[in-house]
Amino acid sequence: MRMNGEDRKPLPSISPGESQAILKTRGATVENSSRQQPDSERVLASIIESSHDAIVSKTLDGTILTWNTGAQRLFGYSTEQAVGSHISLIIPKEHMRDEELILSRICAGERVEHYETIRRRLNGSLIHVSITVSPIRNAAGEVVGASKIARDISDRIQAEVELHKSEERYRALVEASATVVWRTDPKGEVVFASDAWNKITGQTDEEKTGWGWLRSIHPDDHERTVELWDESLKNKTLHENQFRVRTREGAYRWFSVRGVPIFNADGSVREWVGANTDFHDRKTAEDALRSLAADLSEMGRRKEEFLATLAHELRNPLAPIRSGLQLLQLTDLSKDEAEQTRTMMERQLGQLVRLVDDLMDVSRIVTGKIELQKKSVLLSDVLNSAIETSRVLIDQMHHQLSVSLPSAPVRLDADFTRLAQVFLNLLNNAAKYTEPNGSICVSAHLDGKDVLVSVRDSGIGISSEQLPSIFDMFTQADQSLEKSRGGLGIGLSLVRRLVEMHGGTVNANSSGVGCGAEFVVRIPAQGEQQPEPPMKKSSEGEKTNSSLRILVVDDNRDSVATLTMLLRRLGHQTCAAFDGEEAVAAARRFDPQVVLLDIGLPKLNGYEVCRWIRAQNQSQYVTIIAQTGWGQEETRQKTSDAGFDHHMVKPLDPSTLRKILSKLTQE
Repeated sequence: MRMNGEDRKPLPSISPGESQAILKTRGATVENSSRQQPDSERVLASIIESSHDAIVSKTLDGTILTWNTGAQRLFGYSTEQAVGSHISLIIPKEHMRDEELILSRICAGERVEHYETIRRRLNGSLIHVSITVSPIRNAAGEVVGASKIARDISDRIQAEVELHKSEERYRALVEASATVVWRTDPKGEVVFASDAWNKITGQTDEEKTGWGWLRSIHPDDHERTVELWDESLKNKTLHENQFRVRTREGAYRWFSVRGVPIFNADGSVREWVGANTDFHDRKTAEDALRSLAADLSEMGRRKEEFLATLAHELRNPLAPIRSGLQLLQLTDLSKDEAEQTRTMMERQLGQLVRLVDDLMDVSRIVTGKIELQKKSVLLSDVLNSAIETSRVLIDQMHHQLSVSLPSAPVRLDADFTRLAQVFLNLLNNAAKYTEPNGSICVSAHLDGKDVLVSVRDSGIGISSEQLPSIFDMFTQADQSLEKSRGGLGIGLSLVRRLVEMHGGTVNANSSGVGCGAEFVVRIPAQGEQQPEPPMKKSSEGEKTNSSLRILVVDDNRDSVATLTMLLRRLGHQTCAAFDGEEAVAAARRFDPQVVLLDIGLPKLNGYEVCRWIRAQNQSQYVTIIAQTGWGQEETRQKTSDAGFDHHMVKPLDPSTLRKILSKLTQE
């Protein structure tokens, strides 16, 4: 008997007569000894042949006795090829040992059901089958063979393999993902959460299951999280939420949560599955963007308000200046009236200049183009300078001013002009925002290594809502439609920036609207030093001792006319030019000692004219003064590089110009 080339233990045999009987029944089970009728045999044979499964019978030594159509279809062998052959025809060698074990059980009278194994087809391919094996008995009840029903399960096995692979891929994907994937029972208790949760929170598998994961939720989000989850469990609806999770480092990060119910056929919830996604960085960016948008919107509103205020503030001094010009045209105007008009116009012009200076100062500070000229100064000198300048407004409003300073001199390492500007702005604000006949108190005292200077008033006060932003650009304490107090809303912003540049701080205090306000400046104090000798003051109306030849160059003819008129009244000789080429020709002809030179000129700009004049041998001692509307540091550097001796910003300060000219006449 063929045994696939291997020596095997002899199996029980049957007589030729018994083999023929078995062949005659073509696989009929003979567990009982009752004789089947011919019609029943035909029916049974028909059923066997029509089965889609392979139905095979064999002797105990492995000889195939019967082979139905299903077997032909499943294994590829015809009945003629299979019957009489050894069962190893379809059993791979590595599975023969299993076949022997099953045979031993059959010989013991057992029935083996749904045994899954592998069989080989005619073309050599392997298929997965599920086999049920039953013993065949003779008339005496002895086991003489076995019948097998084999069903092809290759598709199912392949599906299971693919499912297993898919599960492995899914598990790997879940574990590799930073997203937390979770599953709960129908009651909402966590039965699985991916390792990402452990890595984020530091919780163990035991700690996170059930409701333990709630211990990692931010206390402020805990109640809402439970309420939303209970609502989803109750309504069997999609669950969505956002909460903060405490990380293993102790910080909190925002997570978005989304969970869905999985239903049974009867509509009950079998389980919940969902995912938690870290969106902390996105939320932080979105919050920052919303904050920025709100800030920009607020800044835009303030800008629009500022532009309207600027127009209002510029018109205020322009209106009396225009009226004054009309008054000066009257022939019957008395000397006192003319002097009063001139003083008024000069005062209003000063207001215009201060507005422009404030704007330029803020621009320079914001862009980092302003530098402090620090030296040792007395605090009392700085405050007295600010008080002296602000006195006109204080007296005009009939305020009572009190000043309290330390008895010992206090020295500061500061820019005298800029620090005086700080206290001037605070005093002017106090005067403007206090109703007439109010009080203003300036006090200073040492606090350790710092000096604290307080400017307190009995004015309109500052609301609690406005107090935090009072130092912001374009913010004003007066929020009324009329803006009757005036100003551009940049003074306090300028104060804060200048104080900070001195290494100090400034704070505002107020008990509310109508309760007055106090501004406290804290800046580092300096050890006592000998005060510098005071500078000799010269009279602004003093004429120069001798005449100078002065060339005035500007494309604004009105500016040239008024400036040359002023210079001639001071005793100087003048010559005018209105563009660059004309200036070069005038300099060659007039041989000036001083040139007042505009920068933005037609034909040749002021830099080119200055360089040309410097190149002339006869003009090497000429003093060239830039007169321009640009006061930025880079513009001053450019004029210096081009050869200018001085840089004056329009409108020119007559007293400063007179000092320069006076010094030249004395050399």
